[in-house]
Formats: sequence, structure tokens, C-alpha cells
Amino acid sequence: MVSNDKYYDDWAEIYDSIYSYVEEDIPFFVEEAINYGGPILELGCGTGRVTIPIAKAGINITGLDISKKMLEKTSSKIKALKLDEPEINLIHADMRNFKLNETFSQIIIPFRGFQCLLTVEDQISTLINIKKHLNSKSRLIITLFVPSIYQMIRDEDVLYHYRDVIDPVNKSKNIIWNKNVFDQYNQIVNTRIIVDKIDNGYEVNNRIYRDFDLRYIYRWEMHHLLELCGFEILELYGDFDRSQYNESSLEMIWIVKNRE
Repeated sequence: MVSNDKYYDDWAEIYDSIYSYVEEDIPFFVEEAINYGGPILELGCGTGRVTIPIAKAGINITGLDISKKMLEKTSSKIKALKLDEPEINLIHADMRNFKLNETFSQIIIPFRGFQCLLTVEDQISTLINIKKHLNSKSRLIITLFVPSIYQMIRDEDVLYHYRDVIDPVNKSKNIIWNKNVFDQYNQIVNTRIIVDKIDNGYEVNNRIYRDFDLRYIYRWEMHHLLELCGFEILELYGDFDRSQYNESSLEMIWIVKNRE
């Protein structure tokens, strides 16, 4: 994980406009929260994409993030929605070494939060730290993308169309492009996201870009990492409909608990 807050702060203003399409995991996390109960700790809560829907379902949740600006965005949304903010505690901290004087019913790391940890050492530090905040009945849920061979063999110098999205605030159209560079030795993919903002005349009135790194993780690598760190694997889903993981899955949804 990049320790510099600014690395993530630079995403705060544009994160929602780029990732507004990511919604399929929200019902899953809300249902898990309702069914298993709180309090819940979300690591890498960002701008509250998952945090706020869980709170709106009446579950006590704490959101933790390394970016102050991301947390400011979340706080602004909470105030705009007139939610009972004490039900959402926001904490500025690093998932590798945070210290809270409580345990949680569930700890969740949605989307690509765990994959922001760019070394095995950081992954282990985070998992060991998480264990300290779980009790014997608590669960940890981590979601990962499945590495794609197709993505790895694409031309790294070519900019590919990713998708078109509608900005949730101003309803403008954003055309998103990306290019990936894979470091096969360290299992890190560097992604450059380029966003063309389109005006009503169908012309590009602004172009912005951001870079980010993620560490991709294979199924059995993650399995052994979790066991090494003292977790018992309860479920491995391949999608947010809770279908079992198989060779065609695009997601890995791990549900684990402290091993007794």
C-alpha cells in the first residue's frame, strides 16, 4: 500500500464519478450486515459507497480509510442525507496498523481494498491486525478480482475503452479509457485511467487521468495466506449472488473467521 495520503486523496474528487457503476456488491454487503448483525468495520471505506447503505439499513458501522479527503466526502454525504452520523464512525488510519479498542461482528474489505496492499508483508500485517479486532464469532469478508490472462497479454501501449458512465452528481457523460502494465514478478498491475468528460454538444470539455497500482492474487495463494494467518475459510463465492467459485468466476468473495 502506498503510505502517502495524497496518493489516495487525489482520487477523492473523481472517485464517485468513475465508479458510480459499481453497485452489484452493495446488496450483498447490506444483506450480510442485516443477517449477521453489527457492529461492522469497513477497511478502505473510501467515499462511503458501501458504508452508507449499510448504515441506512440500521446497522452500526465504522469506516476506516487512509485518505482524509475520502473520509471528508463520506462525511459530506452523511450530512446531506441527514443520517444519524453517530451510527457511522469515520476513522483516519492505515489498515496495516490501526488500533481500535473494540472488536466487531464483521470486518469487510469490499471492492479492491485488500489489493491495494502491494507486498505479501503488508497483506500479512493487515490480516494479523484484523485478527485482533475479531472475536470468536466474528467474520471477515474480503473481495478480490480474479486475475485475467486476457488482460495480461493485451498490448500495454494501447488505450482501451473501458466503459461509459453517467456522473451521479451533474449527470454528465464520462467516457473511461484505461491501459494496464503488468509486473509479473511482483504480481502488480499499474493502471492508468483516463476520463473524457463530455458536454451537451458531445464534445470532450475536459480530460483527466489517474494512476493506481493493485496486487493481483490467485485463488490458492489467497487460500494459503488466510490459513497462514490463522483464519478458517467458511465460504468462497464466485459472485455476489453467492454462487460457488468456479473456473469462470470473475470475483473471489472470501468469508473467513478466526481459527479456534
